[in-house]
Amino acid sequence: MLYPPWCVDGLAAPRAGDLLIAARGAAVVHLYLRRGHTPHTVFAVPKYVEAADAAGPWSFAGRPLRRVLDAYTARGAVRALQAAPGSVAYSPLFGADVAELHLGHGLVVCSSLLCADHLVRAAPWAPQVEAYRELLVALGARGVEPSCLRPTGSLLLGSTHRGSDLDVVIAGFECAARVLEVAREVLEPARLPDRAFAERVAREARLRGVPYQHLARTLPRWIRVRVRGVEVSLSFADDALRGSPERRVLVVGGRVVRTKIELDALEPGLLDYPALAWLSRGSFDVLVLLDTLYVPSLLEGGCFTVRGGEAVLRIGADELRALVVGAREHGTTYVVRGC
Repeated sequence: MLYPPWCVDGLAAPRAGDLLIAARGAAVVHLYLRRGHTPHTVFAVPKYVEAADAAGPWSFAGRPLRRVLDAYTARGAVRALQAAPGSVAYSPLFGADVAELHLGHGLVVCSSLLCADHLVRAAPWAPQVEAYRELLVALGARGVEPSCLRPTGSLLLGSTHRGSDLDVVIAGFECAARVLEVAREVLEPARLPDRAFAERVAREARLRGVPYQHLARTLPRWIRVRVRGVEVSLSFADDALRGSPERRVLVVGGRVVRTKIELDALEPGLLDYPALAWLSRGSFDVLVLLDTLYVPSLLEGGCFTVRGGEAVLRIGADELRALVVGAREHGTTYVVRGC
């Protein structure tokens, strides 16, 4: 089977943004989330499944795919697991339904890092490649290293088409800090037109059952930009945090409360999954995000109103009071900028 040159067999340790393809039998494409409980297991969520009648534009090595992950939420992950044949539905100790995969057992790792290197060296073959290169140049002129930006999504899968978005992961704490420092100068001018951004916000609000005005007030405009006519979506992660052994136990199921929190900018734990932000004031010790939509706004810091569920986060012998956003047991939860 002919794979894109950045997709490799074997025990390659995945990084943020990587796609993991179970290619034996019907192909299932998973998005890597973090390391599992052992060095050879990872937590992931199904994003595409092979389907002979798939009407969408996605494929892998000539095999047609259908997208099953409609939202990066706990409910979206559950729906994706139910639609992905062969995926193991698993409730890890951090309290979210994902798949636990064993590296090397028929998995193909599509490396976002290898893909980034290839896109820089190869001749542009799609508008998304040109957009990626232009973004590298624009941010590079403000001190952002090229290795900070990794392509993921359909471009990484090798099935991009003219109308595809470009999904980019900002990888690493130092990279995130620099991108946030220059975001309003470099990215804000390329933001989506008001109508296009409003449509995106409306879709995310609808998928979560959250009031439109909450997301419109909270999501930074610079996380979705348009470069060379291609819509670019930015997310944040850190390889070291996501590659560390999972030792946390999140016990959900408490009351749903509405409270105010204050965060300093660039809380490192927000680049992990689940995203964590330590709280120095108030009734809770830590904010836990299973829905990472809010991470860019929280990275900017400030005062936020949170509707979340009470939980306990156990780390070793310590039990911390946690406020959780995104757990399906708690129903509608959200983060709103402002107090």
